[in-house]
Amino acid sequence: MSRLGRSHGVAGLPQPRSVKTALTEVRRAVREALGRFAFGAGEAARALAYLGADCVFCGSPARAWDLLVPRRSGGEVVLGNVVPVCLFCHGNKREQDFQAWMLQDRWPGLRARGIANVRGRLRRLRAYMTHFQYTPTSLEVRLGPGGLRAFEEVHRRDRQLRTAVAQLLAVAGSGTAGREVPANTQRPRASAAPATTAPR
Repeated sequence: MSRLGRSHGVAGLPQPRSVKTALTEVRRAVREALGRFAFGAGEAARALAYLGADCVFCGSPARAWDLLVPRRSGGEVVLGNVVPVCLFCHGNKREQDFQAWMLQDRWPGLRARGIANVRGRLRRLRAYMTHFQYTPTSLEVRLGPGGLRAFEEVHRRDRQLRTAVAQLLAVAGSGTAGREVPANTQRPRASAAPATTAPR
């Protein structure tokens, strides 16, 4: 057997894309499109002028942007919600509420890592949100009654599509119907927002 066959198996060959992942990406894209995305070079410069170029959570050099309030909680990509962060904090805060994450005592929270003046950092971030007049707005408020009905209809069709795909996979004998797209997928709450790569 060749060395490639022994040590790498089929590494490097394209793998089939998860149907569940693909459908989740569609749902995520719809939610993201419903929020404001108004953060370009000018807004980045204003954020850095107010906050500095270090991670707002721990003080390490910032290498990414993140959302204080994640999209699933009504956060939008706008000045007052987008902040510079280090890669460690970016990867560990993820979709959590920034205030709860900053104050948690367990690893990898700031206190557990020995970061000084956590409450002062938290006050500074609240002041940043206030300074740029940012207030998270729920999806219900943003859409209003008519828009919310249309949104719910999209989710109803999404559930139907997931069920149809699960049935197709079962008929095709792929053996992935239960694993890939459960037929009993629960309806998400209208105020939930998806996880995104960056910013979240």
